[in-house]
Amino acid sequence: MTWLYEAQAETGRSLGIVRPDPGTLRFRWTPVASAEDEDEDTQLLFEARRQMSLLEEASLTPLPKPEYLFRYEFESAGRRHVMTIHDWEAQATYAHYKRRYGGPSQALEKMAEYYEDRMATMNPHLFVGNMKKRPRQFILIGVLRSPAIQTAEMQHQLF
Repeated sequence: MTWLYEAQAETGRSLGIVRPDPGTLRFRWTPVASAEDEDEDTQLLFEARRQMSLLEEASLTPLPKPEYLFRYEFESAGRRHVMTIHDWEAQATYAHYKRRYGGPSQALEKMAEYYEDRMATMNPHLFVGNMKKRPRQFILIGVLRSPAIQTAEMQHQLF
């Protein structure tokens, strides 16, 4: 992340992929009702939860109104970071788990089990980017995961 912030300041880089330091990835949530002011853009983003299809003219079924904002806490190169997950996947997973497992507390428990415990074994890399409104603030826009642990040599060949 430090390198990404430096590259953004020097060249205007707006996208990057960050690998959390092993053993540091933590999944957290905050009720939308008690979210802090800096989460206002995130709340507005999810409240606009109307999905558009790239293949059809009709709109898709809107996502349920969010009850929680989801975050990752992690270290990268030894520095701590906290990033709200702006990807719709976490919101959709919560809605699905709530129906499947019988309520909010069960859904959150299952999400923590997957997004923290299992995700840590999938060689997670975080896609981060920024928006025109806040070019120096990176947000978490997705997670790349693979069940296979790759060596640095293999990763270099891929990228």
